[in-house]
Amino acid sequence: MKLLITGFKEFGGMRINPSRVLIESLKDIRFNSNNQIDLVTALLPVDFDVSGYLIKDLILKEKPDVLIMTG
Repeated sequence: MKLLITGFKEFGGMRINPSRVLIESLKDIRFNSNNQIDLVTALLPVDFDVSGYLIKDLILKEKPDVLIMTG
């Protein structure tokens, strides 16, 4: 199973975006072959048009079974 999880970069003067912290903590996780999970993470800009295109491209490229979008 392939799992795609996305979060957002900082915006509006924020120093930290909690969804970015989550994504950065997950990106180094590697599941063993028994779990059979392929984890893909991505950080998106806080721009409706740009992030919309990027997530569409990610879905087409990665073909995830599950998509979780945070932020």
